[in-house]
Amino acid sequence: YGGLAINGGSFAILNNNVYLASHSIRTFNSAYLTFGRGFTATSAGAYQPVLGSLKLNGSNSSGLNVSGGNYIATLEVQKADGASVLLSANTLIQENSQIISGTLDLNGYSLSLYGDMEVDGDLLLNPSSALAIHSGKALRIRDGGAFQALGTSIQGVSVSRVGTSGYYAFEAQSGSQIAATYGTFTYMNANGIYIQSGAEIDPAAAFNHCTFLNGASGGYLLRVDNAQHL
Repeated sequence: YGGLAINGGSFAILNNNVYLASHSIRTFNSAYLTFGRGFTATSAGAYQPVLGSLKLNGSNSSGLNVSGGNYIATLEVQKADGASVLLSANTLIQENSQIISGTLDLNGYSLSLYGDMEVDGDLLLNPSSALAIHSGKALRIRDGGAFQALGTSIQGVSVSRVGTSGYYAFEAQSGSQIAATYGTFTYMNANGIYIQSGAEIDPAAAFNHCTFLNGASGGYLLRVDNAQHL
């Protein structure tokens, strides 16, 4: 609850949840924060960083609630296998982000990406989750990474763009895995949802009941370049 100013420095709390309340002194300028448990910043002005990063690591699953006009500059998820970061509110990330290990679970909320996201762990959209990607930016599921968009007939999931113009890239690269059911995918670039050679689609969730709309003119909506027979 006291003042906190970090200019070009690092700050870590590994074994306790962290809650940031509003205060007249809340400066995060190229501040590199590392937390091993949950992080909450819901009061107005509590966490509005300029550059820097927020890293969530450790072996425990934890909640992430950055809302109320607050936002994240760069997010890094580096959880142990089987551990997750679960969103507890609609979330905005201004710069690039990476899921290094563990799972980022949207948990029925929306995640807005204004930079690129690289997924080496797992990105999970469960029912009612929404992912929005800024025009010209990319979601890349990399070797060893997984993307799961698992809606239901009542509560679908969506991947779309931030704002009202432009297109984004969606790449499932060689060595990655992708699963989707009851999802709506809109405003992809000319490659559409691009399943590259060597990427694997889950046969049990091979875009079942999914819809693809409003891609870039003359391009693909869904492009599959792997050798699977589904």
